Amino acid sequence: LTPQISVQIKVHAFLLWASFGFLIPVGVLIIRMSNNTKSAKSLKILFFSHVIVQIISVLLASAGAILSIKNFANSFENTHQRMGLALYGSIWLQSVFGFFRPNRELKLRRVWYFVHWLLGTGISILGIANTYIGLQTYHERTTRSVKLWTTSIKSALRCG
Repeated sequence: LTPQISVQIKVHAFLLWASFGFLIPVGVLIIRMSNNTKSAKSLKILFFSHVIVQIISVLLASAGAILSIKNFANSFENTHQRMGLALYGSIWLQSVFGFFRPNRELKLRRVWYFVHWLLGTGISILGIANTYIGLQTYHERTTRSVKLWTTSIKSALRCG
């Protein structure tokens, strides 16, 4: 790897960790907090905080994906690349879907909620899995140790 590609890989990894490993879970926790909130003002603040955090996560993931597509040899022959492409499409689908939330009074809202929850849960799980796979791919290509990072992912999953 050239020094330039090595830096780009690290930027790619940071952007996608910030999105999938940090902001998306924070956004999920924020909206989960609304289940225990009775105040209309607090609900509104939590909802808009969720939306803002998730928009930022999509923008960071998009920057990481664009960096990857532009600078790396992406033949989409390995699991990390294919899963990354699927995740990229899924986060945009989830974002668009989120903006078409039906009113609470409509029966369609239950279906919408279930699909939004299911897609969000899948994105969260696959995002963390793909981070782990990406670290393994990085290790295979560079022989550099990723033990600190993989151990931190495993520890976070055990605590969560």
